[in-house]
Amino acid sequence: MDARVNFDKAHPIDRGGLTLAPPDSPLEMPSQTVSAERVRCPGETDGRWRLWVIIVSGAMLTSFSSWQMYQMLGWNGMTTTKWIVLGLFSLNFSWLTTAAATAAVGAVLLILKPKWQPVSGDPLNTTTRTAIIIPMYNEWAAKVASGAEMIYDALKAAGAEKAFEIFFLSDTQNPELVRVEEQIFRDLARRRAGEPFF
Repeated sequence: MDARVNFDKAHPIDRGGLTLAPPDSPLEMPSQTVSAERVRCPGETDGRWRLWVIIVSGAMLTSFSSWQMYQMLGWNGMTTTKWIVLGLFSLNFSWLTTAAATAAVGAVLLILKPKWQPVSGDPLNTTTRTAIIIPMYNEWAAKVASGAEMIYDALKAAGAEKAFEIFFLSDTQNPELVRVEEQIFRDLARRRAGEPFF
């Protein structure tokens, strides 16, 4: 923020009535204990069983394959080099089995997951507002602004526009691009007056 204020002093920009932010609306933030147990979202389950499935299956597969490698390497006795090879094989194979077990558990969960249901056409019923943040850094401002307009139009078509505000956060360093951005967003604010673009 300070960097942008200093930049604006060095390169003054006529904002032409462009609103940079909505009015302050502080929310109550009651004190909370850090040690309090996290409240689970509806439908969320404890995933510890998945972790144990991955660890146990990975350990079993690694043990079996390491034993097979030991049998193959040790048919005429083990040397220091063979023990190093066995250790490296076991370490590498444990990565592979853990990844395979993770993928297998994920695939099973996806298969067993209830089929996706389309969102109902009912209007969004909420008393809160959500900020959609669009960061920019030396980008084509017209494309970013048109994308934001499309997002807002889609929200409007779904009857959910009152629950969202769109904020552009620019970290553009090039003074010419800053002026172009300011012009495009000033035009956006004029064209869509009363809509929550900041």
